[in-house]
Amino acid sequence: MSKTVIITGASGNLGGTVCSVLKEKGYGIIGTSHSDSGLKSLSELGVEGHVVDLSDRMDVGRFLDSIEAQGPSAAIMLAGGFAMGGIDQTSDADLEKMFMLNFRTAFVLSRELLNRFAAHEGQFIFIGAKPGLDPEAGHEMAAYSLSKGLVFHLSELINAYGREKNIHSTVLVPGTLDTAPNRESMPDADFSKWTTPTAIAETIAYLLGKYGSEVRESVIKLYND
Repeated sequence: MSKTVIITGASGNLGGTVCSVLKEKGYGIIGTSHSDSGLKSLSELGVEGHVVDLSDRMDVGRFLDSIEAQGPSAAIMLAGGFAMGGIDQTSDADLEKMFMLNFRTAFVLSRELLNRFAAHEGQFIFIGAKPGLDPEAGHEMAAYSLSKGLVFHLSELINAYGREKNIHSTVLVPGTLDTAPNRESMPDADFSKWTTPTAIAETIAYLLGKYGSEVRESVIKLYND
């Protein structure tokens, strides 16, 4: 029997592809969106959708209580956002926004899931970013880089916590995503070097599968740009 997985940001450009690929492979999918409009996209994909404020512990708790009977055993954290701006151009509000979108949304759900997963087993898959690892890549997007850097550390903390509880975490690090909005905003780029949503979705499927479950404490880089 295939796993049931939670996918945050499921109605986004990457989320739609991940939902489609995993659904085709027989996974049960519970998707979250930040608004009602996203539920329509999930419904069209045949995916169960929930509007959840991932930054709010109470709302996340209510969501998890409502799906507990389905026994999700993995969480795929796709929710997030992006912003440009070097350190000298980054306001407190810019930093708080990126922290909220990229780190707090992942942290709150992870925290609420840990005790639930500890009763059996659990798996976390996060989306990192090259600027969160490489200062040269991230110095012109300081708030984004800092918030994504915290995601890597969160994954490490989860692995330390879950080592004896069969709970593990992986961070996928894509390059520039090959999506229609990105092509429109960067028409002169070399699209052949970009990371396709399908490549990410297939890597996630592998990690959820029989052999991927043996991968531990990993950071998987999926970029060549």
